[in-house]
Amino acid sequence: MLKVVLDTNVYISAILVGGKPEVRVQQALLDIKSITKFTNPKLKVSDIKEHDPDNRILECALKEKVDYLVSGDTKHLQPLKEYWSVKILSPADFLETLLRE
Repeated sequence: MLKVVLDTNVYISAILVGGKPEVRVQQALLDIKSITKFTNPKLKVSDIKEHDPDNRILECALKEKVDYLVSGDTKHLQPLKEYWSVKILSPADFLETLLRE
């Protein structure tokens, strides 16, 4: 089974596309909860100095030993391309990868 961490910005983009905001946010949260797993990483990383919250996304990816980290962050996360064997892709590149597999 493919394991993926989605950066918060991916969720926000998905929620904000179309529809009435109050209803869409509530439905999106329910949908997200039904297909995701809460994780509490013990390993702490601090490789992204410019924006520490991005390190939390990396920690989740490492803890869950995911295949991909999907992020819209073109400044800090996407330039890494890979982090400890976790491939970091934009949402568009991830979808393209899924279609090829």
